[in-house]
Amino acid sequence: AVRGMVEDIDARMHKWNKLLSPAELSEIETDLSGEIVGIGVNIEFEKATGRIEILATTRGSPAEKAGLMAHDTIVSVNGKLFRGKTEGDAVHELRGKVGDPVTLTVLRDDKILPFTIARARVPLHEVQHEVIDGVGHLSVAMFTAKTVPALRSALDELSAAHVRAIALDLRGNH
Repeated sequence: AVRGMVEDIDARMHKWNKLLSPAELSEIETDLSGEIVGIGVNIEFEKATGRIEILATTRGSPAEKAGLMAHDTIVSVNGKLFRGKTEGDAVHELRGKVGDPVTLTVLRDDKILPFTIARARVPLHEVQHEVIDGVGHLSVAMFTAKTVPALRSALDELSAAHVRAIALDLRGNH
């Protein structure tokens, strides 16, 4: 009953008005904590085909150590296909408990490759920075509980480097 009331509050806001299940709330809280338990991949999910393309692996993650690479396509996770499913379904299957293995079937170029990877705590690198020709390049990949302190630290370092300008990069931010 509450779900129906929340979804019908304002028709213009229908896609935003939603009652979260305890599992969905837990998933959001985990994402916002700045640390996940999984294999450490940034993915692009295509619902119609169930295609899971790896956009990048997190530095030092189990996925990077196992040899997964950007542009690999995950065909199945633990034998499950995701055609017609949601990105959340795929992410839920990739994540789990520390030490538990996840089995992937991966398409790389024209080869099907099997991977079994133990899940681990994966720190997220929300903020990255560098100095290029006297300009600070500050990239914020996501907003979590750790973003503000990391941003302050990066700004302090860029200030100490006496940059003449800062370019704020929010591309791909989620």
